[in-house]
Amino acid sequence: TREGLTPLLDDPSPAVVRAATGALLPHAAEFPVVWLRGRDGPKSPRAVRVAARRLLRAAGFRIG
Repeated sequence: TREGLTPLLDDPSPAVVRAATGALLPHAAEFPVVWLRGRDGPKSPRAVRVAARRLLRAAGFRIG
């Protein structure tokens, strides 16, 4: 479920973040935009930033 996979977006392993992102893409529109944009900041690990951008794009938001 989305609730079970969402915490994995903050996992320290990039492989886990990638797998969780792929599973969550169909649910991208359910995430609050502010929550995703908060993970796209410079303090977030690269895998988390990439995941946030993928989910934002999947939800129909422009990046950049």
